[in-house]
Amino acid sequence: MSKNMAIVRGLMMAVGSAISMVIGYAWAGPPADYVRVFDDQFTTPTLDTHKWWTRLRENGGTAQSIPSNHEQERYVENAGTHVMTGHSIQLIAQPRAADGTYPSGVIRSKELFDLASGTGFYFEARAKVPGGQGSWPGFWLASDKRPNGSLAWPPEIDIMEFINAGDTDNINTLHCGIQTNGDQKGYKASFTQVVDGFDGVNSKWLTNLDFSAGFHTYALLYKQPNFTIWMDRTLVLSGTYLWVWPDHTPAPAAHVIAQLAVGGTAGRNGITAKFPQVMEIDYIHVYKEASPNSRSRS
Repeated sequence: MSKNMAIVRGLMMAVGSAISMVIGYAWAGPPADYVRVFDDQFTTPTLDTHKWWTRLRENGGTAQSIPSNHEQERYVENAGTHVMTGHSIQLIAQPRAADGTYPSGVIRSKELFDLASGTGFYFEARAKVPGGQGSWPGFWLASDKRPNGSLAWPPEIDIMEFINAGDTDNINTLHCGIQTNGDQKGYKASFTQVVDGFDGVNSKWLTNLDFSAGFHTYALLYKQPNFTIWMDRTLVLSGTYLWVWPDHTPAPAAHVIAQLAVGGTAGRNGITAKFPQVMEIDYIHVYKEASPNSRSRS
């Protein structure tokens, strides 16, 4: 969701071979030797704040938007922005407030996942997204701070986002991919497999689906440097990417983030959505590759 740099350009040039085009790849969920390490079915009466922050990681973990994206939401609590239904959570962007911002909801995991360790991780969410022009729902990963409190960007992996801008970016267009400053320790990130119809220059898949019409499952399998992103049972994008900071040092472990932004890139043609806008999440699961010792005991 950090778009102060353009989405990765030119990654269609995979190292050493042409990109494979795939349709209808059989998705089977997490690998058999992965175990669930994080789970929220959102069945509690209120949001489980032992699991989630309700602000972004900047400003000491209190950030209410990403200013560099020129977004217009303001992430707040106790304003009808995090509604528990008994079986899901609704992140709700409310009508525009007097200060010109849109109160909205974000959840950021307190548990962290060490992608730079070489251990494999699998992330999955089932969600229904809004389609109003100017809304910008996302499900993504960003690194935590260093022990000294410093932050940097990238790395970032976008598992799903919809930039509802009212042009070729709309509710039929799934954005997903990686954010990079170019070479990472001399190893260039690449796309190696994409779904038919995927725009690798802008890292988006143009479809005839109305994603706001129902729930869909969005998933990422990452074992450094390899990643694969699925939507339902379709492999959308696969490639290589190192979880490192711009100075090429291993990045801290990752937060899982789901949010409903407003404006910014999604508002480039104006914000005409009727509010409230709702992103509903049925569950978020994280699985981790089992250690060799735990495999041998099973």
